[in-house]
Amino acid sequence: MKNIKLYVEGTIDKIIVSNILKAANFPSEKIIIEVAEGKRNVIQFAKNNSRNLEEITAVLLDADTRHIPDALAQIQQYFDDNSIKVFCVIPSIEAWLFADDVLIQKIAPEQHKKNIARLPQPEEITFPKEVFHRWIKSNKFTDLSAQYDFLKEMHIFRAAARSASLHYFLKEMANMLEIEIDLRNRLDNVYEFPNQIIATLLKEVANEDTIMFRTLAGYNITAKELQKSVAENTQEGKEYASNLLKVARDIIRSQANRHKTIQ
Repeated sequence: MKNIKLYVEGTIDKIIVSNILKAANFPSEKIIIEVAEGKRNVIQFAKNNSRNLEEITAVLLDADTRHIPDALAQIQQYFDDNSIKVFCVIPSIEAWLFADDVLIQKIAPEQHKKNIARLPQPEEITFPKEVFHRWIKSNKFTDLSAQYDFLKEMHIFRAAARSASLHYFLKEMANMLEIEIDLRNRLDNVYEFPNQIIATLLKEVANEDTIMFRTLAGYNITAKELQKSVAENTQEGKEYASNLLKVARDIIRSQANRHKTIQ
């Protein structure tokens, strides 16, 4: 089994990723995390290191799309071949701080717990860094590393179920390390029932050839393909089902607030 050299953009990225890997009980001695200080350096350093056949070269970069395949494709375009393993985090590394909703509630100051409870899924938080600094960050920590020590207590299965980019990162890191990590079954349990409902609805309300959406790579996805993806619980199906359920949640919340105002 080769060592993995993972290039990240900044020091905080390294601290967050290191703590999450510890929470997942991955062999830290096999994973070398290098701070490249910026996206351009990440790309250049990874290209240079890819010539080292003794290591697996990987990169972790922020992505500006919520669709994992498109995000990975955006990053992969910076490299000439597939010898470099690419990972994305949506929208930025601080989103993973909110992946375990029970843990983040545990460390949140009492006056902000209600605000934290109303947050959307991690990858829907527009500015997760600012939210963390405003509602979570504690002034009692003078050491930067100590600020993120709580991540060592992360419930990996719960966190991966709430963040598609984190789920992909952990699953693929485990594959490269040739170790077992049981994420899929728990994700299936989270999505299985709503996915069955959504797949049935797609079949009833849309013609099979209807274009449901188009990826950034220009690939059209039809209602038939989407129904199959949702029913089979693929990564794309999970994302679509999750987004649809979030829209439904927001509509319900809006209606509830409207009725409350009327009363």
